[in-house]
Amino acid sequence: MKRKPIIALVLCLIVCPGVIGMRRSNAADKNDASAEIAAIKQWEHDALAADLKGDFAFYERGLSDDWTDGMSTGEFQTKQILVSDLKDPINNITREEHLSDIQVRLYGQTAI
Repeated sequence: MKRKPIIALVLCLIVCPGVIGMRRSNAADKNDASAEIAAIKQWEHDALAADLKGDFAFYERGLSDDWTDGMSTGEFQTKQILVSDLKDPINNITREEHLSDIQVRLYGQTAI
C-alpha cells in the first residue's frame, strides 16, 4: 500500500513537466501572436505616415516584389505599378488619412 504514493509521485514527475511545457508553449505562442499583431498594426500606422509624406520608398522597402493588390474596381496592381503611381506627385496627393479600430486575426501564417 505504501507504493501508491510513490507511483503517483513518479507519474507526476513524468507527466507534469510535459503539461507545464505545453502551457509555456501556449503562452509563448500567445506572446508571439501578440508581437505579430502589434507589428502588423505598427506597419499600418507607418504606411499611413508614409502616405501623408508621399514616401514611396516605404513601399519599395516594405512590400515583396511579387506583391499584388485587388482594387475596388476589380483590377489588380503590382508593387511596380503602385510605386510608379506613388512617384507621381501631381496625380497622387494624400491630404488626409485615418486609421481606427484595427483588428488583426491570425490563422496559422496568415493574418486578416
